[in-house]
Amino acid sequence: MSNILAKNIKSIMTSKSMTQQHLAEKLGVSRSYVAMLINGERALTGNLLIEFSKALGVTPKELLYDPNLQNEDYIFYQRGSFESRAARLEYRKMIVEMDNYTRLKEQFDEGKIN
Repeated sequence: MSNILAKNIKSIMTSKSMTQQHLAEKLGVSRSYVAMLINGERALTGNLLIEFSKALGVTPKELLYDPNLQNEDYIFYQRGSFESRAARLEYRKMIVEMDNYTRLKEQFDEGKIN
């Protein structure tokens, strides 16, 4: 789980005087599993994020809100996961860089460049 998500969950729990045990009961899981999710020891899927938001009485967007992101960044839901526009752009840049590396390596391996 991202630091922002964990921070937001903890903050919401504190504001609502909710314990991990109470949250676990609402989610139908063990308290230790909730602790592992919040501490990043287990992955939080899109469906579980929705369950967390329902149990906490907030929207998924509120759970993922990062005040440090620029205004043009936003959170979106795609193929079962939540992503930010900025993260997606970084991912695309990385793919382009990998594609460029692969092309250059192929040319080098074929002896077209030294």
